[in-house]
Amino acid sequence: MKFGPDDHSTLDNKELIIDKAQKLKDDLLSQYRKLEKMRHGDVHEHTPVSRADGLWPFLLIRSFPGDVGARPIQLSAQGSPDIILTAFNPNYKETMVRSLDEMKDFMSQNPVMPKQKSWPHFIDRLNVWVHVWNLGRAPAHGVRIRAWVTLPSSLQTFIGGREFDLGDRTNSTSHMLIKVGSIPGSASLVPSINIHATAECMSDVAAAVRDPGQDRHTATATYTFS
Repeated sequence: MKFGPDDHSTLDNKELIIDKAQKLKDDLLSQYRKLEKMRHGDVHEHTPVSRADGLWPFLLIRSFPGDVGARPIQLSAQGSPDIILTAFNPNYKETMVRSLDEMKDFMSQNPVMPKQKSWPHFIDRLNVWVHVWNLGRAPAHGVRIRAWVTLPSSLQTFIGGREFDLGDRTNSTSHMLIKVGSIPGSASLVPSINIHATAECMSDVAAAVRDPGQDRHTATATYTFS
């Protein structure tokens, strides 16, 4: 093909480009269904492909124990089990907890703060951790986790964020505990704080509005001090 002053070829118009893209998408979906039929039989022939069962990531921050990402939901008073506060420990250098052994080490060195019980008032700083899951059949690359804290009668304040990769749901790296930052300790945050966290990647984007009742990418937890 020539490109230059003597090239008089007509560029494809917008409608033609869209038609070609749709045809390519239909061909890929047809091949996918053909392969699924070879694997599972006729039962999958006309079954729509769900987000969780397609070849995509399926990111989740749980809003309750046993949460598998179905939305909408009614939020519990306890909040997300995946948003965790620990006392600041300068001797613990890890920022990502990947395996069972690493989790045991994390738990032994970082006491987890309860959500609705008395806290020691001498804690100056708290580390904020978020447990992120990928329940999809494809790995999630470039996952971005961000968190915000809301104090009574104040606006949301950004805590921090981090980028990482997760394996597919059959891989031991399909979930990870991530340190997103730290906040002032309990003595300066009475009576309560609320933390929002959102996880997303290019192939599994969160909703524009961070609503944990409607979007599995976002979760919230409230910590009450006494």
